[in-house]
Amino acid sequence: MTFIITENVRVCAKNLYKKWKVVYEEKYKDDPRALMIAQDSNTFFIIYKQPTLTYGVIAHEIYHVVEECIKHYSMTGSEEIAMLIEYMHDELYKFINKKKVFVK
Repeated sequence: MTFIITENVRVCAKNLYKKWKVVYEEKYKDDPRALMIAQDSNTFFIIYKQPTLTYGVIAHEIYHVVEECIKHYSMTGSEEIAMLIEYMHDELYKFINKKKVFVK
């Protein structure tokens, strides 16, 4: 999983799709505060917008990754899902602290 902090989520997403040679489909009228992109079933990107990053937005995007993992890996146990959520939050907060990202 890769975390990206940017001032423009849409441009960042378009650049990733271009790099993968995939057509970017415009889904949002305005630039979203965050976006989860699954390149494949094992590679996820969460793009967060500064300065609008909040703890709620963090949880929202992590949920999308967890939802994809549940579907792909047929996860059914609440403990394994909870451990995945914990892992993802831990990794994101390491990233946030290392990059000194402000969270509202």
